[in-house]
Amino acid sequence: MKIQQIIEKVLSEETTEGRTGFAVLMLGGSIGSTVIRNASDAKGDECHSEIYDSVDKAKDKMKRMNSILSPGEKKHYGMKYIVVPVRDGKFI
Repeated sequence: MKIQQIIEKVLSEETTEGRTGFAVLMLGGSIGSTVIRNASDAKGDECHSEIYDSVDKAKDKMKRMNSILSPGEKKHYGMKYIVVPVRDGKFI
């Protein structure tokens, strides 16, 4: 399931269980560390970053963070930032 489909699903759900929001997650990184290759790798993990109430605010932050990555970080390490839905402080 693509991240856009997950975001649309979260927005369409009407739930009163906890706080639902969106966070910016970094993908990729150096070999030897815990590397997250897609959003489903982080499912159920604690979110230690800022949680935004709207997708637009999270996307703005994602764009700023992606713009400061060097070409080597993007190409060699596969680093990039994505928006991931969060519920009760955990990635979903």
